[in-house]
Amino acid sequence: MLAAASSRINPIKQLRRSYDLDPADPIQDKKIAAELQLPLFSLSIFRSLAIDYLWIRADTLKNAGQYFDALHLSRMICALQPNLPSVWEFQAWNMSYNLAVAMPNPPERWNWVQAGFALLRDQGIPACPRNPNLYISLAGIFNDKIGSTKDDFHWYYKQRLAFEMMVLLGPEVAGYDTLQKLADAPKNWTEFRQDPNVIPLIDEIKKIQPKYSTDEKIAQGLIRLNLYPDESSPELMQFLAKNADNPLLHKLDYFIRSYSLREKWKMDPEIMIELNHKYGPVDYDNPDQRLELDWRLPYCHALYWASQGLNYVEKSTIRSVKMNLYRNLYQSLQHMFHYGKMEIIIFAPPPQASQRKAGQEILRKQQPDRLEIFLTQDLRMFPAAYQAIWDIVKSYDDANEKISPGTYHSAANFAWAGIENLYLAGHEKIAEYYYNDLKKRFPENRDYDRSLTDFLRYTMNLEIQELSPKRGSEYIDSFLRRSYALYAQGNSEMADAYVQRAQQLYGLLEKRFPDPGTRMELPPWPKLRNISIMNYLNDPGIRPDYKGLFLNRIKIDQPELFNQIMKDLKQSGSTANGSQGVAPINR
Repeated sequence: MLAAASSRINPIKQLRRSYDLDPADPIQDKKIAAELQLPLFSLSIFRSLAIDYLWIRADTLKNAGQYFDALHLSRMICALQPNLPSVWEFQAWNMSYNLAVAMPNPPERWNWVQAGFALLRDQGIPACPRNPNLYISLAGIFNDKIGSTKDDFHWYYKQRLAFEMMVLLGPEVAGYDTLQKLADAPKNWTEFRQDPNVIPLIDEIKKIQPKYSTDEKIAQGLIRLNLYPDESSPELMQFLAKNADNPLLHKLDYFIRSYSLREKWKMDPEIMIELNHKYGPVDYDNPDQRLELDWRLPYCHALYWASQGLNYVEKSTIRSVKMNLYRNLYQSLQHMFHYGKMEIIIFAPPPQASQRKAGQEILRKQQPDRLEIFLTQDLRMFPAAYQAIWDIVKSYDDANEKISPGTYHSAANFAWAGIENLYLAGHEKIAEYYYNDLKKRFPENRDYDRSLTDFLRYTMNLEIQELSPKRGSEYIDSFLRRSYALYAQGNSEMADAYVQRAQQLYGLLEKRFPDPGTRMELPPWPKLRNISIMNYLNDPGIRPDYKGLFLNRIKIDQPELFNQIMKDLKQSGSTANGSQGVAPINR
């Protein structure tokens, strides 16, 4: 019976792999077999005991802070038991969090952050494609490590991710047309070469650039040209310029970008289009139309992988696992509401430590970052984020499961902030629509018996009940300075919203402290605004190019205010070309 059973092991394994139930096998996988063939066969039935020992040892080293040693052991565990999701989670977390923080500069730290999410994406998920925990971990790295502000070098991570996606999707938000062309492109070189017209073009490129000896090297080389054009020969650059209008070259370009998106980033353009339609920003002039998500942002990557993980949620899935997937999806959309609008200040490749892999860095003094981005609020993302949280609530209601009160509280707080921002930005009808929706969802809440205007006054009053005039003036100054930064970046809508918020707060403080003697810290509104502008322009912590962008826009939009600002700067001892660096610049 044992002999008969053993003869059925391989067919059963093949069947399990065909259903993605057991896709990784350390014996059948040629890469792993080549590396660990002798240990695997020598351990035989004791392999499980060896894995147990290695896991206990790796956990001990991790707790002792010996992360590099734990990393090597966990790599061996991955090879010995690739279908164990927890080891993939541990190794990715160890790379992106522990080992990354141990690095002294941004490029080397990014190498480890990237190595962590690449491990899950390229190896862990293919080995255990039906395990939702791996999708949670992957989405969490994009949301938490790259998207949040917890890491000191989070801006560098955002720059690197944005630049690499710009190479594939373009320097602006990729439109539906671009994504559709990438989706329609051939999936692999075999399919691409079925068009006989492209073969002479490929052969010509290989002839001009001998180091592009294979199709893969052509793909890597042409993608790299966008990053480092100086590395290419003048002959190839001349050839590409000469054939700029050649449709075959355009076909090659879209294929290579699509191929890199699928092979390197493991992202399907067709799924990206689906997510655009489902979660994209709303065009308030045409509410039924969804605009494109900005795939340069880490939050879109988190959204992609969280949504993919939801495909493997079943009735038997542990409740906390399902909730974590939903939480990552909702947090992605919420982050895009708060930081979803990207402005490019300077466009150039960020510096890199070396071209080596994680763990092989060359330590050296880094150049200043050359890619500068600025993230601002995107009010168009509010409907998608608002709907997502109630979809989550509905899914639990449909399954007769309870949802935590904290989720309801978080939804209400987010709704209040979004409605307030929409109202202050001039979208009063839209704010009214969502306020009425809140009334329907929480009929027992008597606070919603007020009109929208009275409700917003009420919520703002709650915020400032404990504020002194001095503290209130600081809040107003913060709102105004935030509006100047947004105005400099071209986001006039949100800049006006912050000015409106500052004016409302000022009015409320005037009512609370009617006696001028009690609000000595609160000067008249025009004077307060001028003081705030001077503080912004004379602040050495504000970059000179940001100040220049602000003055440039003021000079064009409000010439009288510009003349007054320049007069005040002169009187205060600063000059447009002075040490504070506030001279207007050309963008």
